[in-house]
Amino acid sequence: HFFNCIFVFFVFFCENVYKYILSHAEEKVYIMTPYIIIDQGMIDELIFAAKRGIKVEIIVPQKYDHFVSFCVGRNCIKTLIKNGIKVYAYQSGFIHSKTFIADNKMGTVGSINLDYRSFYHHFECAAYCYETGCIADIEKDFIETLKKCRRVSKNTIWKNYPWLRPVSFFTKLIAPLL
Repeated sequence: HFFNCIFVFFVFFCENVYKYILSHAEEKVYIMTPYIIIDQGMIDELIFAAKRGIKVEIIVPQKYDHFVSFCVGRNCIKTLIKNGIKVYAYQSGFIHSKTFIADNKMGTVGSINLDYRSFYHHFECAAYCYETGCIADIEKDFIETLKKCRRVSKNTIWKNYPWLRPVSFFTKLIAPLL
């Protein structure tokens, strides 16, 4: 089953592969990413999946390593939460995993963040897996990681960073540069 094997895709396809996974999901999509700085098109795809009844869950870090990226990411997270997507903050340090899986059937693991740089500027890559045993392992890792997370809500998004709220408004203006 050669076509079920893993193959690599590069920068020009990263966003399209994520959109493909979202549009073909039937039950659930699990995402882990250290950065979430996405354009309106990707936000719309995530929201559309949730509105179709797909369980969309995203794990992001609670702690940041890049202040401006974190600020912009919080704005994206706020929009996603308002539209029915469950977002969880990893509590045990900084999470740097980049996985995107759907229905225990297809997914990616690699270096692709959910951000402009990964989609348009850097030569990121990932392994795309389709109907292989490793998808179950990736999903199991997501579920185990979820145990070390707290759910983010519109009431708790700024909880540990109240000073960040006004700053995030201005960082949104430079989001495409990140």
